[in-house]
Amino acid sequence: IDGKEEFHDTMRNHKGAFKKMLLGVEIIKDSVKQYGFIHTLLPESWHLMPWLTEFALNHKASLLHLHPLEMAGRASQSFNGLKFTPVDLYKIYIAHHYLKTFYENEIYIQLDLLHKDNIIGNPNFLFHQSFEPQLNCESFSSIFKELIIDDKGDIFPIAYGCSSFFKIGNINSSEKLSEMIERFM
Repeated sequence: IDGKEEFHDTMRNHKGAFKKMLLGVEIIKDSVKQYGFIHTLLPESWHLMPWLTEFALNHKASLLHLHPLEMAGRASQSFNGLKFTPVDLYKIYIAHHYLKTFYENEIYIQLDLLHKDNIIGNPNFLFHQSFEPQLNCESFSSIFKELIIDDKGDIFPIAYGCSSFFKIGNINSSEKLSEMIERFM
């Protein structure tokens, strides 16, 4: 979901996209046990985050996933030059932290920004595992639960905004993923 109806339709470049999304929500929420919404963050999205949370709750979602805009596809043309300042990111982080804390018993709000608070207590990170990990390709998925691919095709094991130090490889490389992971490990 990109925002309220008019903005969502504008972002999707399709009049009626919001209504069509709502029809899909009605179908899916009766067909699956849990589902969620993803919202692509813009620098000023922190204003919209309370509305997004209420919208997700009103539609019985169990997840609201907040992901910063990546300059790929139509976004690279429509939002070329758009940058998140550190102040924008702090506002988004603070709004997320407040909403996540306030609604913690009703919905999980995930923010794809790497911040120490997103690492501490997150079972998806290596140092929270209860076993001594084997650092090889076969154990990769037991150590890292998700992969992030950025707008350049770079693959990271942790979260959007991760340092390039943790880059596994690039999807455009001729190298096999298993070779990239083995080198990374």
